[in-house]
Amino acid sequence: MNMICALCGTPLTSADMLVGKNKLADGGCLCAPCFDKAITINRDLINTLDQYYFAEITGMILKSKIDAGQHLTSSSHIGANRYEYDAPTRLDEIKDQIVALNARLSILANEEVNELDNVLDNDEKLVAIAEGINLQNNREGIIFSTQKRVVFIDKKFLGGVVKNEFIHQNIISVDLTDNLLYSILKINTTGETTEFKLHNKNDGKVL
Repeated sequence: MNMICALCGTPLTSADMLVGKNKLADGGCLCAPCFDKAITINRDLINTLDQYYFAEITGMILKSKIDAGQHLTSSSHIGANRYEYDAPTRLDEIKDQIVALNARLSILANEEVNELDNVLDNDEKLVAIAEGINLQNNREGIIFSTQKRVVFIDKKFLGGVVKNEFIHQNIISVDLTDNLLYSILKINTTGETTEFKLHNKNDGKVL
């Protein structure tokens, strides 16, 4: 059993495990605060959480945020008898791609996810994404692949963005080593090998 919350990435405590009904269908668990957040959105999850996968829960949370935003927009124009629809932004489209990929990202990756609309070209689409550590500099962030390149980015709340980029045609080979709880992805380019420790070992195979 994973000993970190599947949603926020914080270590699970003995109090979290006492909840008893916080296990997901794919084996992950939610901490007590995230479990409360989930059942606030859907009360049926109190007894049925173990029938839902991580991606389905994150999809529910994303939908609730979108619905709440649309409600606020429509409510602000009730007096004018008109409804204003906010078209999805580029970042909204990127987050939809992440949900569609069933990516297991914690809230610790939010800063990097929010930076993606500045990193991705307009014609780029995510084909894989994971959370991990660049073992060359021990920076933690997200690594993703598009139809053009593989990129690792790390953005701190009060800092800039650190980016490592690998154009597909410059990659000679990719090696993967699986461990019990994580995987090591090695990207080999001419004269250089960069290693990434992926928090979810299944992400390595996807990438």
